[in-house]
Amino acid sequence: MNLERYNRIHQVLKTRQTDLTLCLEEVHKPNNVSAVIRTADATGLHKVHAIWPDKMRTLSHTSAGARNWVEVDTHNSIEKLKKTYKLAHPKA
Repeated sequence: MNLERYNRIHQVLKTRQTDLTLCLEEVHKPNNVSAVIRTADATGLHKVHAIWPDKMRTLSHTSAGARNWVEVDTHNSIEKLKKTYKLAHPKA
């Protein structure tokens, strides 16, 4: 890797939004999930939480580049997600 590319990667990493995460629930089309992951990457989000309906997973080839930079944590239910991260429901 040349120095210019190395510096560019570090510049991008410095602008990541580490205090903001995204939560997806009941997104039924894998292409939509992949698009959200790409958008999260483009806007500097570092993590996406996903509550999967049934057995859905992202299309790895669709968001393969973005998945290198955006961590995707999967959960079985919103309740488990809230317990794990001690989150409060906005309407609570």
